[in-house]
Amino acid sequence: MTANTWRSPQVTVATSFADRLMGMRRRDAKGLLLRSSSVHAAGLASPLRIVHVDAEGTVLHQDLLTAGRRISARGPWILELPIGTGGPDTGAQLTVLPSSQA
Repeated sequence: MTANTWRSPQVTVATSFADRLMGMRRRDAKGLLLRSSSVHAAGLASPLRIVHVDAEGTVLHQDLLTAGRRISARGPWILELPIGTGGPDTGAQLTVLPSSQA
């Protein structure tokens, strides 16, 4: 998979405390983009793919978040994806589009 062909599932952009609190625990959650310095796995039922993104939208790194772990962000944005969802390559440039353009 190349950086030019990756397409994310529909992602919720966390704009409120409630969005962040519920996060990927929502039944319909396919992905969550949040501005954060870290993420934790309290109450996490299954592992997540954590994609670290810088201020310009460039993918810096990916991690696997499992129960009981905490991961410090390598950039100001974190994209949480279900573990079965492939992620973008390091160096890929991400753009957020409104859901009407999906």
